[in-house]
Amino acid sequence: MPKRINNMPELIRRAAMMRASGASWSSVATELGCHLRRVQAWPREHEAAWKLAYARALVQVEDEIDAEGMHFLRAMMRSKKDQIRRDGVKMLLQLKIAKRKLEYRSATKGEENPSSEAVRLADEVEKINDAELDAHITDLLDGSAPSPGGAGAPSESPPGPDRPEPVS
Repeated sequence: MPKRINNMPELIRRAAMMRASGASWSSVATELGCHLRRVQAWPREHEAAWKLAYARALVQVEDEIDAEGMHFLRAMMRSKKDQIRRDGVKMLLQLKIAKRKLEYRSATKGEENPSSEAVRLADEVEKINDAELDAHITDLLDGSAPSPGGAGAPSESPPGPDRPEPVS
């Protein structure tokens, strides 16, 4: 039987790593020299420490899997057979694209999605050619563009908290 560890954080860390790697509770108990039921109770009895240790272990295991996969794909790319090399390159590129998409989603998470009005406006602007865009910009700068309310609309700002509605 392995040497017994009395340091609970270290026991939890090792158990979490083994579980994240796919080991059974029985294997964990045997490796750490603990009773099976005791080891199985740690996620409940030490919930916060277990969650942290297990999350860290999962990241480490995923990193190892990523490295092994990359090694395998690179070996495929060095194959003497054309089809295997092509498949390796294709899979590697697909992996890179998927990773970039995840990175982009993570980087933009929490940003506001554009409103439907903003999307509609962007779509309309994309349809305008350069000459039309220059004409619109010139009109806006000259002040000759129609006001948002159309012809005859008042040029004053609309009523608001600091501007009362006009009395008729």
